[in-house]
Amino acid sequence: MTGELVVFEEGTVGIALNLESNNVGVVLMGDDLMIQEGSLKATGKIAQIPLIESPAPGIVSRRSVYEPLQTGLIAIDSMTPVGRGQRELIIGKTAVATGTIVNQQGQNEICVYVAIGQKASSVAQEQLWLNILCTGNDTLLIIYSKQAQAYRRMSLLLRRPPGREAYPGDVFYLHSRLLERAATLSSALGERANILIHRSIQCGYFHLQSRIKAMKQVAGKLKLELAQFAELEAFAQFASDLDKATQNQLARGQ
Repeated sequence: MTGELVVFEEGTVGIALNLESNNVGVVLMGDDLMIQEGSLKATGKIAQIPLIESPAPGIVSRRSVYEPLQTGLIAIDSMTPVGRGQRELIIGKTAVATGTIVNQQGQNEICVYVAIGQKASSVAQEQLWLNILCTGNDTLLIIYSKQAQAYRRMSLLLRRPPGREAYPGDVFYLHSRLLERAATLSSALGERANILIHRSIQCGYFHLQSRIKAMKQVAGKLKLELAQFAELEAFAQFASDLDKATQNQLARGQ
């Protein structure tokens, strides 16, 4: 069956993903150097991943997003704050994700950085200090890296029909299945919060509710300056001579 775990004689485990009339496509979860023809055995089991495969919390079990999780980045914490139990897209370099994890040190948070598609050397360098920092037991912060690109590459190798931008048709189902596990549970269930920083599913209501009062005052001024900068930048394309005040405001916005 699709998704069934298979085992080779030397101990390598694989997942059967392509079931065709004359062959079966298996994705290996280990070394392929010692695999021989005819050494495959079916287990009749599928991979058990409790957090992903378990049912997502229902509406009654969830509570509204009201508490922020500070990333340590002023632009994010002021303009688009991350709430506990929220799913949010943050576009930037890997340093944005790792910096967010570093900022949780001493905050009793569990942080999981999923380095999909990264170089082995880069992962080896980050593994030690990430393990030291991830020692909390309250909020679970999960950061995915290049998951969609890795799944697209694997699907193309399995010769599955490509869709828009060569992504397979089920990539949206896989993403939604991950994202719906992010939630802040009600007080009766312990008020545990899972946060997924992955892709663009966000709401302004979350941002307003999860922002502390002091940050609201700062962010209000920043939003006004950002709106003025966007307007000036649009008009500056048609102007050849700008006064000093306008130049300073454009420089500040950039």
